[in-house]
Amino acid sequence: VYAKAGRFAYQDEAVKKFRGTVTVQEPGEAPTVTQTASPTLVVYGATVTLSGTVSSKRSGEMVTIFAQPYAQTSFAAVGGAISGSAGRWSYLVKPKLRTVYEARWKPAAQRTTATSSQAAVRVRPQVGFRVKESSGRVITFVTRARGVRSFARKFVYLQRKNAFGQWVSLKKVTLTLTSSATFRVRLPSGRSRVRVFMPATQAGPGYVAGISRTLTLTR
Repeated sequence: VYAKAGRFAYQDEAVKKFRGTVTVQEPGEAPTVTQTASPTLVVYGATVTLSGTVSSKRSGEMVTIFAQPYAQTSFAAVGGAISGSAGRWSYLVKPKLRTVYEARWKPAAQRTTATSSQAAVRVRPQVGFRVKESSGRVITFVTRARGVRSFARKFVYLQRKNAFGQWVSLKKVTLTLTSSATFRVRLPSGRSRVRVFMPATQAGPGYVAGISRTLTLTR
C-alpha cells in the first residue's frame, strides 16, 4: 500500500538486474473506465450487454468499444456509447465467435486514455431441435446447427436424461451439407426428456459445445 503519490523503485531480491519502478498518482489524476459483460455465455445470434462507468461520473462522455474475436490478433473498434446519469454507459454487441471486449475512454481535458479490464464472451452454436412427426414410440426429429461457418459433415448426439439426471446419448447423427439432419428414434415407454448435443470438437474453434432446447415427450 502506497501512502502517497510518487515514483518508487523496486528490485528482485534474488536477481538484482530485474528492477523497475511503480508510479503512484493522486486520486482523481488518472481517468478510469469499468466494463462488465452480461451474459458471458450466449448462443450464436444472441446479444450481450456491455456496461460500465467512467470515473468522472459525468454524462455525455464518449466510451469506445473494442473487440477481438477468436483468431484475430488485435482489437478493433466496433462502436461507441455515450455515458448517462452518474457516468454509466451500456452497449449491445452480438458476438459470432468467442470474443474479448474492452472499453476505452479519453476525457477531453486529459492526455491519458483509460482502458477497462477485458471481458470475454463465449459462444455456443445455435442448435435447433423439433419433432417432425411421431408414430407411437417412433419419433422423427429435425435438427439444424447455425454459426459463423457451415457444420456440414459434423456430428451431434440425441441425448435423453435418465432417472439419475444424467444425459445419455441414444443416437449419433451426421449433419448434411445444409448443417441439418432428419432422423428417427424409438423412445422408451413413459416420459422422455431429450435434447441434441454438439461436442466442442464438432462445433470447432471459437465455439463451446452446442446444446438445443430440451423437449419433453410422453409415449
